Amino acid sequence: MSSTAFVLILLSVVLHVGWNFLCKANKHPTLAFYFVANLLAAILLIPFLFVAKLTWSQLNWRFWLAVFFSDFFEAIYSIGLFKAYSKNDISLVYPMARALPVLMIPVVTLTFGLGSMPNATALVGIAIVAVGCIIMPQSKISDLNWRMLFSAAMLPILTAAIGTTGYTIMDNIATAKALDISASPRIVTLGAYLCIIQFGIALFILIYMLVASKEGWQDIRENLRTPGAYLCGIFSFSAYFLVLGAMGFVTNVSYLQAFRQMSLPLGVFAGVWLLKERLTTPKIIGTIMVVIGLILTVI
Repeated sequence: MSSTAFVLILLSVVLHVGWNFLCKANKHPTLAFYFVANLLAAILLIPFLFVAKLTWSQLNWRFWLAVFFSDFFEAIYSIGLFKAYSKNDISLVYPMARALPVLMIPVVTLTFGLGSMPNATALVGIAIVAVGCIIMPQSKISDLNWRMLFSAAMLPILTAAIGTTGYTIMDNIATAKALDISASPRIVTLGAYLCIIQFGIALFILIYMLVASKEGWQDIRENLRTPGAYLCGIFSFSAYFLVLGAMGFVTNVSYLQAFRQMSLPLGVFAGVWLLKERLTTPKIIGTIMVVIGLILTVI
């Protein structure tokens, strides 16, 4: 990995942790915070729609169906993350929400014939991630109980992980089709695609808010005056583009994916150091196992 790639990914990792920290640090977290963040990101990405050499009419109904379900699962992810940060520490939510999709994605893709069987090293990594996820939420190692993974407190984290699993698979399908017909550089094409996705996420969240709460518009007005929501939107899409930029400076993308796992201990550190969350032995051991397992799945 070149020094340029190292710097880009390091900045991406910091920004990714940063926007999650902003979500958790918000004193009165509501879905309106995520709505404003996604809407701002979409607006900032509009220029890519105009410069991308992409004929949208050439994309068939399968592409638009994938886009629809990507937005749907992104909204599920946002709802799960919002509720998870309302009930749990970032030092627990962040690593688990990032790690659980590693267990779910292979199951879904293999079930529906969307991918091949992971190699032996990846399977070992997945197993280590699974054990790490079971250990992390425990109060004590001696109280180890895998059923805690499915407790009421963990349900929002599982919801966020399901959302991540769904949109990751849908985005993989949709972006492959867009890149096939685009005459623009990869980063421009994906910028245009991401703009559409961000608008869709904002729309899904807005619909959910208006249906689920009578105070939806009031929450939106309050969060439009919240600087953290704007920073969250800027950080989230900037982190993604730094990863795309780094792809041009690595010989193997797996190195890039492995290095991105640095965000997990940083997320734990941000919660413990900045928000004064309790650092337990299971959190330390579980996070270390998850990082090792995730690296093994991509090398």
